[in-house]
Amino acid sequence: MVPISLLRDFASRPVEGGGMTDGLVMADLGVAAGRLCHASELPDAIHVPARGNVALPRLAEAHVHLDKSETIHETGAGDGTLMGAIGTLGPAMHTWDVDHFRTRMTRAVDQALTAGVGTMRSHIDCMLLPEDKPGWHAIKDVMSEYEGRMRITPVALAALDRAMIDGFDTRCKQVARAGGVLGAFIPPDGAAPEVLDRFLQGAARYALDVDFHVDEHLCDTPPATLALAEAVVRTGYEGRVLAGHACRLGLLPADDLDRALDLIAQSGIAIATLPRTNLYLQDRQQARTPKQRGMAPVREMSARGVPIVIATDNVRDAFFPFGNYDLLSVFADAAYALHLDHELGHWIRSITDIPARVLGDTDGGLLASGAPADLLLVPARNWSALLTAPPQERTVLIAGRDRAVGGMNTITPKEIAL
Repeated sequence: MVPISLLRDFASRPVEGGGMTDGLVMADLGVAAGRLCHASELPDAIHVPARGNVALPRLAEAHVHLDKSETIHETGAGDGTLMGAIGTLGPAMHTWDVDHFRTRMTRAVDQALTAGVGTMRSHIDCMLLPEDKPGWHAIKDVMSEYEGRMRITPVALAALDRAMIDGFDTRCKQVARAGGVLGAFIPPDGAAPEVLDRFLQGAARYALDVDFHVDEHLCDTPPATLALAEAVVRTGYEGRVLAGHACRLGLLPADDLDRALDLIAQSGIAIATLPRTNLYLQDRQQARTPKQRGMAPVREMSARGVPIVIATDNVRDAFFPFGNYDLLSVFADAAYALHLDHELGHWIRSITDIPARVLGDTDGGLLASGAPADLLLVPARNWSALLTAPPQERTVLIAGRDRAVGGMNTITPKEIAL
């Protein structure tokens, strides 16, 4: 079985019987020379009994923080608020060297690989110039180590006002040299148009994609996502911007929300929703149950054509002291937190082809003839089983070969029909 929304160039058949199969179909996939083909093209191939499995393209993770990964045992959990997490992690990060960052990053990437992720974008705190930060050097080491198995792109994350100080052009140049993305966080009180323009113009000089943390709060202030959309339209930098969180948008009155989302759609900004950290951090007060979910209005945005990606964000650090790098389980969390469960065939695109395209892999995240046979096979006969199968029960194929020791490693190319 496969989600029909991800299938290209292959014939499909309906799934017979069973509940929670809407959007799933049967298809015959072949693998030849590391690429997908029609099974009928391989009459002499070994037929692997894949019935009872759902085949997905390898997943695309658009927003993590590998530099902070699994540090809860060192720093403690803070007070459970965004500012508390920043205050808890900030001083500790100044004491870590390249080895400290690299060891934790490597462990995280291994977990993501096992869970079926093939493409990953990670923010790295770079308040100083990137090449002055050990985390930046560590992620470049990890990118090299995992080349061919995991496509990793670093984001140099700093305050937006870095665009207004000496050294901003050098920052852009260093990010471009690493094949990275220019990142910034926008504070709750927003950003002046000239600062946003200068940031985007700096990115444009080096043809950099940009990635923002924006509206990660529920304060009664004008949404900065809207100001960002205005800046993107004003500067003509459409199609290069991913904005994460956008929690504040969900509290806008209906008419204001309609106007904001129309402009966001016009700007071509993609939105990353991070269900775990937003549910954990937003609307936290002592001795009171949270009343506001702090989630971006993704259903309304998707209806307007805004690209929506679902991502993991933080794992076992002061921003979110739980979790893992299993993007499929994050998708399950989003499904119930955002009530996406009746349209899973549509929303599965938020961890596959949509983030792949946002991250620069224009043909990634799809099951298409001629595409690399980078697959995730999950033992499941419906969505319920697909979203609850643990990573150790999944099979990850890279160019048609099982990445795990043994298994299909023994099968040579041009032999597999699924």
